[in-house]
Order: sequence, then structure tokens, then C-alpha cells
Amino acid sequence: MIAEFASLAKTYASIAGFEANGGYLLGSDVQVNGKTLKALPTRDAVLPALMLLAAAGKDGISPLVNALPQRVTDSGRIQNFATEKSLQILDDGHANPELLLAKL
Repeated sequence: MIAEFASLAKTYASIAGFEANGGYLLGSDVQVNGKTLKALPTRDAVLPALMLLAAAGKDGISPLVNALPQRVTDSGRIQNFATEKSLQILDDGHANPELLLAKL
């Protein structure tokens, strides 16, 4: 994700991203309440919570959350999949990427 930040910076003034594991990366400096929050391109699960609490102020979190558009995300992994099978899929994909994509 960090490598992509340089590319995104050519188009966007503010850059950030979430990782599937809950990490948050701030890829650019941003202005918050007239102050600069410096880029933090490392995994940080606390920053989003702090920003939410700061934005909530005296009205609380519910009005903020309710004003957001509905979003659905999903992340998962295949469990109990033999390493040998994974390595074979990677080898096949390396040898013939088009065939691997066609199978997907």
C-alpha cells in the first residue's frame, strides 16, 4: 500500500488506506481543525478511533455513524488448504498467468 501512495499523490491531495487487519495508514499530511496531522504511513489502529472521538464531540458517535453511507467490507482466508496445493497454484500461475486468470 505504501508504494501506491506515491502514485496516488500525483492525483489526490489527501491519501489514506485501511488494511484488512484493521491497520490504518495516513499517506499524506491532512488538516484537522486548522492543525496539520502529519502523514503516518505505518499501521495504526488507534488513529481512526481518536479521530472519531474528536469529531463526535458533545453529540456522540451515533449521529456521525448514521450520517455515513452504508458500506460493506469483507476479508477472509481459506483455512486448512495444503501448502503443496498453494505452491502448485503459484507455480502454475507463474508459468502461465493467463490460464490461471481464466480459472479464477
